[in-house]
Amino acid sequence: MGVYILAMPQLRRSNFSRLGAALGALLCILQVGCSRDAKASSTVKEAVELEQTANHTVIGRRDGGRLEYLDMTSSGAITTLSFSERQQVTATSIDLTKADEISSSDAKWTAHCNRDSECQISKVGDPGKTFSLSRKGILTPLYWSPDGRFVFFVRQAPNWRSPHRCSLEDERDVTVYDLTQGREDIVSTVCGGFPYGGLRWYKLTPD
Repeated sequence: MGVYILAMPQLRRSNFSRLGAALGALLCILQVGCSRDAKASSTVKEAVELEQTANHTVIGRRDGGRLEYLDMTSSGAITTLSFSERQQVTATSIDLTKADEISSSDAKWTAHCNRDSECQISKVGDPGKTFSLSRKGILTPLYWSPDGRFVFFVRQAPNWRSPHRCSLEDERDVTVYDLTQGREDIVSTVCGGFPYGGLRWYKLTPD
């Protein structure tokens, strides 16, 4: 199974005083004092990494007694650990491929897609919480993170993309939409044969 992971961008430090910034940089290098607030990130991938370090929330799949997850603290490399039932979370989902108008699994979100496959997803009773994305090439439902900030899905990668991530194999992009930033980004690309349909949100727990 081949997996291509995009390079992880550098974290942006907050605008502290010179002394505070220097101390913060040192603590980040030692990996004991980096910001744990996902709102402080400047890119979607940084925000997903901070979601992992702050809330222990990851994208992964259960494989028998193991959990395989995208470790965003290691440039998105797939990491495996023993699976625990405590790691499972109940996630809201919505499948944009099922219909032009559809509700989420908990009936708290609705989606409306036009003939060009552009979809608007809105929270029921709160029209201010709305985001849009294209369902073209989407292979899985959308899955909300437990805190409701992120939505992830898998999309078929374009055939013409260069350089290829998976040599001659099909490529599928694990994509996250950040509702706070209002934008999406690819956090990982998996190759042909990887069971991407099993990806969900999980909570890492102490052994």
